[in-house]
Amino acid sequence: MHMTDTWTNRDLPVLHAIMNRVEATNFQTVQATVIAQDTNFDAKTVNLALEALSRAQPGFFEKVTSAGVSGGVLMVSGPTERARIATGTWPSPKSISEDLIAALHKQAEQTPEGPKRKKLRSMANAATDVGTDLLAKLFAEVMKSGMPPLS
Repeated sequence: MHMTDTWTNRDLPVLHAIMNRVEATNFQTVQATVIAQDTNFDAKTVNLALEALSRAQPGFFEKVTSAGVSGGVLMVSGPTERARIATGTWPSPKSISEDLIAALHKQAEQTPEGPKRKKLRSMANAATDVGTDLLAKLFAEVMKSGMPPLS
């Protein structure tokens, strides 16, 4: 039996619509009817996505307002860090790793020939060799423990 990918085709576009609306209006609550307009999905599709997103753990929203036992989701409020990372509005450890590697390679290419360029190339190559997965784990640990205060 083949399972349909609801994340890519339904849930993620709904989550993107919510985050776009939050970013555009700076209002943390988004109604299901607005999401339907923004995605061009029908009300049933939006409700299925919101139900799926609201059951995820850790959650994508701080609050989900429903219309009773079987009435569906009316609105969602307070997108969490997970929602922001999933939609790319906040960096993930993997995206930070990829950005660091790309920046090192770019800086190495833009630096005039000499010892500094050689060191930058070595750093970029070492970061590439280590790979984004290991760097992402390291960045995740740093992000978990918090950044030290600047002195």
